[in-house]
Amino acid sequence: MHLVDRKQHGSIFMRGVSLYCLMGCVRAFHFHHALPSPSSATSKWLYPSSFHRNQYQQRPFWTMSASTNTDTSTNIHTKSNVPSGSSSTGVDSARAGYYRTFDAAGTPDVDPLLRSQVREKLLSKRRERFSKEKGEEVLQQLSDSRVVPVRVLVDVDLRQTLRLTRREKKTRLFIPVEAMSKLSVFLGYIYQAFPVEGMPHNIVVKIRRGESTATRAGGGEVNTEAAVQQKDDESNNTSESSSNISCEETEDLFITLVTDADLQQAFSEAQKEGQMPQLYIKTDKTAAAAMVPSYLRDMPDPRLAEAMQMVSFYNFFTPPIADELGLTQLAKRLRAVWEPFGALGRVYVASEGINAQMAVPATVFQNFAEACTSLSELKNVFLNRDREVRMEEYMEEPAFDSLHIRVREQVVADGGMEEDRGEGRKGKEFDWQDCGVGMSPSEWHEKVDDPKVLVLDCRNEFESEVGRFVSAEPLNTSFFRESWDVLKRRLEDVPKETEILTYCTGGIRCIKVGAYLKQELGFENVARLEGGIVSYARHLRGEQVVDPASQTTSTVKTAAVAVGGVIPGSKFKGINYVFDNRLGERITEDVLARCDQCGTPSDNYVNCANPNCHVRFLQCSSCSASHQQCCSRGCIQALQDLEHQPPKGGYPAPPRSVYPPGVEEACPLLPLSEGKRRSHKRVWLQPGPFQNVRLNRGFDVAMDAFMEAEAGTLLESDLLQRLSQETEGVFPEGAHMLSGHSQGRLLATLTKAIGARSALEIGTFTGYATLCMAEGLAGAATVTAAAVGADAAVGADTSGGLRPKVVTCEIDHRAAQIAKKYFDEAAATPAAGTAPAAEIEMHREPAMDLLQRLAATPEGKGRPSFDVIFLDGDKKRYIEYYDFVLEHKLLSGGGIMIADNVLWKGLVPELGRRIGKGGEKAVLPVEEFEALGFSRRQVMLTKVLHDFNMHVRADMRTEQAFLPIRDGLLIMRWKGFERTMLSMAAGAPPVSGRR
Repeated sequence: MHLVDRKQHGSIFMRGVSLYCLMGCVRAFHFHHALPSPSSATSKWLYPSSFHRNQYQQRPFWTMSASTNTDTSTNIHTKSNVPSGSSSTGVDSARAGYYRTFDAAGTPDVDPLLRSQVREKLLSKRRERFSKEKGEEVLQQLSDSRVVPVRVLVDVDLRQTLRLTRREKKTRLFIPVEAMSKLSVFLGYIYQAFPVEGMPHNIVVKIRRGESTATRAGGGEVNTEAAVQQKDDESNNTSESSSNISCEETEDLFITLVTDADLQQAFSEAQKEGQMPQLYIKTDKTAAAAMVPSYLRDMPDPRLAEAMQMVSFYNFFTPPIADELGLTQLAKRLRAVWEPFGALGRVYVASEGINAQMAVPATVFQNFAEACTSLSELKNVFLNRDREVRMEEYMEEPAFDSLHIRVREQVVADGGMEEDRGEGRKGKEFDWQDCGVGMSPSEWHEKVDDPKVLVLDCRNEFESEVGRFVSAEPLNTSFFRESWDVLKRRLEDVPKETEILTYCTGGIRCIKVGAYLKQELGFENVARLEGGIVSYARHLRGEQVVDPASQTTSTVKTAAVAVGGVIPGSKFKGINYVFDNRLGERITEDVLARCDQCGTPSDNYVNCANPNCHVRFLQCSSCSASHQQCCSRGCIQALQDLEHQPPKGGYPAPPRSVYPPGVEEACPLLPLSEGKRRSHKRVWLQPGPFQNVRLNRGFDVAMDAFMEAEAGTLLESDLLQRLSQETEGVFPEGAHMLSGHSQGRLLATLTKAIGARSALEIGTFTGYATLCMAEGLAGAATVTAAAVGADAAVGADTSGGLRPKVVTCEIDHRAAQIAKKYFDEAAATPAAGTAPAAEIEMHREPAMDLLQRLAATPEGKGRPSFDVIFLDGDKKRYIEYYDFVLEHKLLSGGGIMIADNVLWKGLVPELGRRIGKGGEKAVLPVEEFEALGFSRRQVMLTKVLHDFNMHVRADMRTEQAFLPIRDGLLIMRWKGFERTMLSMAAGAPPVSGRR
């Protein structure tokens, strides 16, 4: 139905280029005269703070409104504070998104929900394409006089309301002749192109009689539109006329389409003049103003607010919204309603309910509250107000950079608590309304210290570590989905009549925990802190609040609040961790946690500056300066390498591969005759380190030992030297299977650094790696005993109170004999100055038989769980070993699994390069690599190891990293347990509240 006028393309393009150049010149002139030149090489003016506000007080004139005399020097929302351009830091990006959001703020001229619906229809129309066949069909209909061409334009007001693009504001339609006699049919064709039938508007047809003044002035289309707008303004200032037809002095005819007769009149007049009818869709301003919701009328300009109100809220739907389309529509409605307030935040919508953390300009918060209650899904919702943040402070560190509304499976990920809660309870549905009693902050304050009640902290461990109620017992979970097993074990022997109090940050997690405690575990007396820690802190600060239990407003006067919002009388100590860019709000001056790097008291959470890491960890100000805000020396090195990388432009693109570039560089394909690959450069975990700062620090120490061994400055023990020599004598063709001095030092140091207490090895060979891990286990036990006391170390032993143990297996009789010989010697004569070696338990059986026998022991009745598992056996069964270990939980929480030879003499990265170029069907040519000295079996194992790498990478249960040294190590860590490690990291002091 649309036809593109190709003749106008050239002129339109040239007009656009001319206008773009003119605006560029004007903008450059303005900035040259208005902006101060920066005094140094820093880019302080790009995203200014107080510096920019003090020296650049005026907005660029193209952002000013002629209808306002507001002094913009105090308006920190104005666009002058954030010039266009990409940001170089996360904070800059947050500020840029913050200002983009405020561009749409303000009182709209029509109902936001209606505008959103019409806009959605327009977006769907934009995706439709006009085919060549359709154009030929329209041309044929024109030649047969079966259609009438009509030019349709949208007036300025409606164009701005719907945010139409230049292409969308006008079109040419071809309407069948028979539709020109019936107004309803005619409008149907119009609304197909411009679906504005729900918007208050009028449709006016203009027919030029003779050559008008506007046409003689060369204004053509623009002046014609202005004439219609002027006619509309004049009609608004005079009484209504009974006629819909009017004539100007230029003899132009304007007909407002109301009846069929008006349409027929307009069509007849156009035929007489031999013109194409020009149709204008104009906003009915009176009707539009009447449609604006009451909560938006007379609303202050949110861009002039001096503070941002932090707020969180949640609501569980009754009944749930099962339709996915309904959830998507709800998300769009929420955005349409909240957009005029300039609200920022993170909102999750699911079939079970809604969970939101937001920042709203303080001056329009009451309007925002009315808008929320106007929605049926948020009726009677409790808005849990946090503190107000001054706009200057918010600009420096925005809690939210924009408004994100996402549809999720759950508003709080509980790991599927409704799917499987034991035998006979599968498919159980919880009633979120039956979750216990909600206690007001004042009631909680009086009750929380009662020794007769059990207080549970339902938050994750990293939250409890920096702040908690002193009398509370934290669940110490890494993810909320782990709570159910923890609760079941903890409350197994607790009487059902025990009074249990629960709390979390904002209250939503306590809803699910309370429902589980009552409906699954059968506890009768369950209560929760309504509104969570946020509501409790606001209550104690003596601010105007709404009591969550009674929904009444009151002012609470308590002990004096210290400077900075600290509450001396609070029974919650430390920092309330929050899930936005602030990362925490201080409640009291108590510091409960320690720096992860030096052990000094610190509760300052940061994210690692290495963009490939970004792990969250505790870091004091001193370590932040010395470590460049990185979690480890490996990340410092990686960050420096990124900073010194040459720009991408002008350099040839590296070959595509399914493996990280660091793996390609460290493990190139080499002829087999060159022997073992030596590492001359310190490498780091690829593509990035783990989400556990202590594990990353453990690899720091391990890589130091590896490099020292490579350089020859770290000597090999006499026992291991003799073992290597005997292995080379008995297995001259298989001596390369020995782990060797460098890799052995890495295993020993890593095992000690992460505080492992038990290890499992698949593939002993002659026992070199086994002895190294046993040495590391013994060293870890010594460090733990020194850190937490000998009694505590014994109690933390994962091997049932015995000394640390390595379990290993080997099927080669000759290799097992050599290993047993040196194991006995190590146990009988430990090296001078070292701890007694860990126990080594060797089994002469296939690995799968051993794994099945270990897994046969029921959980909780002695089934072993290993902190380190080293795979160095049958490569063809790596995938089988990996899956079996995880499925039967033979790897402890936070433990690591290490697979050797995953890069396989450089052949695996080479296969990765070929797959990157040719797809998954790419293969390694056997003859080509046999010429380099590789056997056919070695080439065939390349695909096996590549498949293992891809299998692990696709597994969501673990996070993985390559360590590209020697023949390649792939380290896998069970996800979760970010804060809890196997035991104390080497040199890390004990921290209260950790498991």
